[in-house]
Formats: sequence, structure tokens, C-alpha cells
Amino acid sequence: MYLKFEKERSLPSFDLLSRIDLVNPNMLIDLGCGPGNSTRLLAERWQAASVEGLDSSPGMLEKAAKALPDLRFIHADLGTWVSEAKYDLIFSNATLQWVSNHHELLPRVFNLLEDEGVLAIQVPFHYSGPLHRSIIEPSLDEHWKSRMGAARDALSVETASAYYDILSALTEDVSMWTTEYFHVMESPQAIVDWVNSTALRPFLAQLQDESEVADFKAILLGKYERAYAKQADSKVLLPFKRLFMLVRRV
Repeated sequence: MYLKFEKERSLPSFDLLSRIDLVNPNMLIDLGCGPGNSTRLLAERWQAASVEGLDSSPGMLEKAAKALPDLRFIHADLGTWVSEAKYDLIFSNATLQWVSNHHELLPRVFNLLEDEGVLAIQVPFHYSGPLHRSIIEPSLDEHWKSRMGAARDALSVETASAYYDILSALTEDVSMWTTEYFHVMESPQAIVDWVNSTALRPFLAQLQDESEVADFKAILLGKYERAYAKQADSKVLLPFKRLFMLVRRV
């Protein structure tokens, strides 16, 4: 299901990559590489560099290694990952939201940069809108509320102000911006499919059987049908805001 929207999920990687001005980096790593989509972009742009990918999912790493057999992939939890290597580029597309305590994580990762190295990050930044709010609301129903606490805490994204304070304490070279994408979806059901393998995943994991999963998804679909109006061609637009951060070790 994750790869169903490969094009839409890859767009932020292209946009973040376009802002990186490194010329001849030696060591690169893609944190949260998943099936290797963004890792491939790094390897194609800097063909002489040593490129690595890191992910906590063996299944994703298996797909990545199969697609990119010449690259090195590391199985590790980013929340506890340490490395003896230093990198010219540390790249992370839509991963940090799954890791807690960014006040500790970002300095630790930043310290793995070589001098003049770049840390490039993108995280979803839509959590106050209907896409995520429509998942939270049914999880607070008395039928599910007691089981869903961990799911509601699974995603961790700070404010832009908080990220600036963390990063500006590490370096003077900080760039931040947001982009709101408008993805054309076939239907509200397609939006359910979109979140099924990402933000919805922790909630579904707390449900007891397929009947509960079907009930939860039916409620979510109803909310999306009300939140996202059909266009003239019967498709729907999914606004999706993302935060980008680009910092250099100077």
C-alpha cells in the first residue's frame, strides 16, 4: 500500500534534494530509507559517493537492497542509532515524525556531520488539519479510547519555532520552509488508502480483529467524505503540508 502513492511521496525528496548545494560529497546516508526511493536519488546525483540507507523495518530494507544491490543498508532504530562514521550529507525524508525526543535526536545526528556537512530533513506538517484530526477523533470514542493512547503519541513533530531553537543552537546556517502539496486523489477512499500505511498504522495495530478495523475505517471514510469535497471531475484534492529543514555544520 505504501508504494501505491510512490510518486506523491517522492516529490518532497526531489524538492529537498534540489536545495542541497554539495559538490563532491564522500559519505551520504538516508535515514528512514524505506524501500530506497530517496536513497536512489542520492546515489544518482552523487555517483562517486558512498551512499548508505538506514531503516528499522527489515521488510523495507529487503526491498531497498533488492532495488539497489550496490548500496549498503543498515538495520537500526534511529532513536538509538550511533555511528563511528562521519557524513557529508545526512538526509531524512518523512521519518523523524516516528521518532520521539527531537531535542536529543537532532543534536546527536548533527554531530555525525563532517565540517561543512549538511543535514537535510523533511517531515509532514499537517497534524492540525482534517487528514490527521479525522483519525484522532474516533480514537477518543469510549469504545477505543483506552487502547489508543500509544497510537495517539506515536507521531512526534515539534513546532517550527522549536525546531529553529534546536538547530540554531548547533549552527548559524539554518534554512526552513514549508510547502503545501495538493495531491489529486481518485476518491475519499484513496485518502484512507494513503494514511493506511502511515499515520493510521499505529491505530489499526490496537484493534482486535478485522471487524474492528472495518468499523474504524468506515468512520474515517465518512469523515473524509465530509472534509474533502469532490471536484468537477469527481476527484478530490488532498492538501498536504510539509516542513523542510536544511542546516550546515560550519
